Amino acid sequence: TFEKWQMGPYDAHGMRWQVPWGKHTAARYRDIHSTKHAVEIEKDSLLPVVTIRHPYDWMKSMCVNRYTAKWAHSQGNCPHLLKDVSSMTTTELTVRYGDYEDSFDSLAHLWNGWYNQYREEATYPFVMVRFEDLIFHTKNVTTQICHCAGGEIRTDRPFFYIVDSAKEGPGHGRDRTGMVKAWIKYGNPMPPRADFSADDYKAAIAFLDSDLMDIFGYQHPQ
Repeated sequence: TFEKWQMGPYDAHGMRWQVPWGKHTAARYRDIHSTKHAVEIEKDSLLPVVTIRHPYDWMKSMCVNRYTAKWAHSQGNCPHLLKDVSSMTTTELTVRYGDYEDSFDSLAHLWNGWYNQYREEATYPFVMVRFEDLIFHTKNVTTQICHCAGGEIRTDRPFFYIVDSAKEGPGHGRDRTGMVKAWIKYGNPMPPRADFSADDYKAAIAFLDSDLMDIFGYQHPQ
């Protein structure tokens, strides 16, 4: 199987650019779904590396490009976590993963649920790493992940950074962040309430999984 990965057009040195079930697909579909070029991959023979992002930054990004998520919102009212503020009724959301569709109480609940499927339900090894650590400590984090998977960092050439956005294809929209822009964006303090409305900020505090945030050192902006 390892030889097949190395010889395939979508692989490099035993590393795949996404897990066989798809990088956006929820973990619960791991055993029943495979991408077009990964049907024959033995899923128990690889180590998934999952990146997690600060939920406020992630929700703001989803307001720009929602991918396959659908919920009632607008450019001036996003993430719109509450359908009715007085009753704290959530704005429900659906998201498609190929042939499958999941429902969540809100965009904040999608963040909780997607990552907690790995944290609480996975019966296989995986590594979850903060997106922010990959940005500011790229070489160190990459080296540790490589060693964790039983590999070694290449010594035949210097470590190099991908300066342009690593996202390709029309599905990622037009607003893409390269390395320098990411340093500037995530190196500055988050604005008050992350520029959320007072209602969305209150809802985010109520809905986001505090245990998950604590594990990765994420805090609610002041």
